[in-house]
Amino acid sequence: MACCETYIISLATVRDITGLAKIVSDVKLAPFLRLSQQELEKVLGRTLYDELDDAVQADSTLTGETALIALMRYVKYALAWRTLQRALPRMAAEPTANGVHTVSDGAYQSSDRALTQQITDARTAADEAYTLLIDFLKNNLTDYPTYETNVANEERVKKMYQGGVITRKSRWQYPYGLKTPRNGNQYDECCDDAN
Repeated sequence: MACCETYIISLATVRDITGLAKIVSDVKLAPFLRLSQQELEKVLGRTLYDELDDAVQADSTLTGETALIALMRYVKYALAWRTLQRALPRMAAEPTANGVHTVSDGAYQSSDRALTQQITDARTAADEAYTLLIDFLKNNLTDYPTYETNVANEERVKKMYQGGVITRKSRWQYPYGLKTPRNGNQYDECCDDAN
C-alpha cells in the first residue's frame, strides 16, 4: 500500500493537540500532514505503518486493537507537532501568481522572529514526541514485532537528533591554531596564573 493516502490522525486532532485556531483552513494543513506521515512511515517501518493504516481505515477508533491504541498515544503527538512545524511557513506567507506574499491588514503585522520561534517550538515538540515513540517501540518489541521488519532496505529512522548549536570549544581547539605549550588553560579565558 502506498503511504499517506489516508490520514492516520484527523486535521481536527492536529488543531486540538497544537492549540491551532480552528479558523486555519484545512487546505493549509492537509499537505503537511501527508508529509509528516511519510516521516512516520520511516520511523515505524512500512510493515508496522501499513498495519496501523489498515486498522485506522477499518475503524478510526481502533476498537479492540489494544496495542495500536497504545501506539496511537505517541503517534498522534508526533504527527500533530510535525504537521504544525511544516505548515507554519505556509501560514505566514503564501505563493501567489506574483511571488510569495504575506496577507495582513491594519490589525495584524508579520513577525519573522515570532514565526521562527514557533517553528522551533513545534520542531522540538515533534522531535521529543518521536523520541518517546521510538523508545516506546523499543521497549515493547513483543507487542510490535513488525517494528524490526525491514522491507527491501527501506530507509528507517531509529533515533531523533535534536537540533541546536554547541558553543563550547574543545580544549584542543583554538581559532588560530594550537597554543604551545599546553599547560593548563589553553585559551587564557580566565584566571591569571597564580604563582
